[in-house]
Amino acid sequence: MKRSPILCYTFCYWLFRVLLKLIFWLKVIGKENLPRKGGCIIASNHLSYLDPVVLGAGCPRQIHYMAKKSLYRNRLFAKLITSLNTFAVSETGIGLDAIKESLKKLAEGKVVGLFPEGVRSRNGRLQVAKWGVGFLALKSNVPVIPARIIGTDQALPIGAKFIRFRPVRIYFGRPLKFEKGSPEEKQNDYSGVSRLVMKEISNLGMKVDEDSYS
Repeated sequence: MKRSPILCYTFCYWLFRVLLKLIFWLKVIGKENLPRKGGCIIASNHLSYLDPVVLGAGCPRQIHYMAKKSLYRNRLFAKLITSLNTFAVSETGIGLDAIKESLKKLAEGKVVGLFPEGVRSRNGRLQVAKWGVGFLALKSNVPVIPARIIGTDQALPIGAKFIRFRPVRIYFGRPLKFEKGSPEEKQNDYSGVSRLVMKEISNLGMKVDEDSYS
């Protein structure tokens, strides 16, 4: 029984990886920056409902995501997304249970995927990050991998019912480490860490899209 979720994730990983390459010409840049083992946080910008699928297909390790409780109302869909390593968070934001679950998974050496902005960007530009990624980074003492997805806002814009054939790219940046004893850790500056993470995300892929993204 324990192998079933693993098999489901693996099957979906290869299926979506092939589909995304065929439909969106998916390219992954900086995969060498992803740790091969140990807990880490992948922090990405958020443009479209496609982002979790695209991010998962670009990462060779299994990613664990937070998902809004409303997505679990349908039993069949809830079973599917649970098998794809999601766990529920409140509609209003990250609650205590979600934080505990995230810290537990990171301590177990797993990968947790986050979208620090909290919501999808409506104009393609980066938004202000919430404090959550900073909190998890400081409390877990694991590296944060900045990631930038480009093109999903064109492939499936907010409000669109059908996908469009547009190129999609993922950039993974170098790991960021906020060790104990750092100025941010001493001051419990969670928002400050979140801002630093977003700054690194903003630097990814800029040579290609410097006029479209801030």
